[in-house]
Amino acid sequence: MREGVKLARNVGVAFGTTLGAEITPGPDVQTDEQIEAWLRGSGASTQYHPASSCSMLPKKLGGVVNANLQVHGTANVRIADSSIYPFEFAAHLGSATYGVAEQAAVIIQSNAFTVPSSASHSKSSSIGQFVPIPWLATMPFILLLCVAGQSFI
Repeated sequence: MREGVKLARNVGVAFGTTLGAEITPGPDVQTDEQIEAWLRGSGASTQYHPASSCSMLPKKLGGVVNANLQVHGTANVRIADSSIYPFEFAAHLGSATYGVAEQAAVIIQSNAFTVPSSASHSKSSSIGQFVPIPWLATMPFILLLCVAGQSFI
């Protein structure tokens, strides 16, 4: 976010006097330490909705989840929140995130999970006796990383 403040200032300079003088954080906040203090104090709050940290893109393009909301390289870990958008919206994320949650419910209900044959395990463990729990292997796991701290499913 510190770099974002610097970028915004550079863009502002390009507009010259059209935008007027900087109001916040103000001309007295210049060093990295001052910018960070401003961000922690009053500059960054919950009106900024972080998104796109686990983008739904092909893995080769830096994506984290596929179209079924499954994390690349996992058997059944899913992400259903605003972090899957590959771009940021110019609007509040609430309604779009509800839409993702509704689609996630449909996707999960229509794609029954089966344990892949490559996921083998031994019948014994150095910790104790292996106890099979078949319902656990078929239960869909959903990783909800809701930025606002709310679960939508």
